[in-house]
Amino acid sequence: IFDTAGAFRAGVWECEPGGWPVENREDTETCYIVSGRAVITDGATGRTFEISAGDVIVQPEGWSGRWDVKETIRKVWTLR
Repeated sequence: IFDTAGAFRAGVWECEPGGWPVENREDTETCYIVSGRAVITDGATGRTFEISAGDVIVQPEGWSGRWDVKETIRKVWTLR
């Protein structure tokens, strides 16, 4: 057992279809997509990425873009 002093958090998140912007993330999130499907749009480049079960994504501190969930999505996430 070790103490991370709040520097590291993890959990499971599920969301039904919908979309929202992300502006200037305050932390770095790494996620493993367990099920579902979403389209992530990078704010800086406009590139879109379709993510689904088995994908791992990293959204670094300062990242801006958009999430559009197409099929109810479930992910395991970590924040640092």
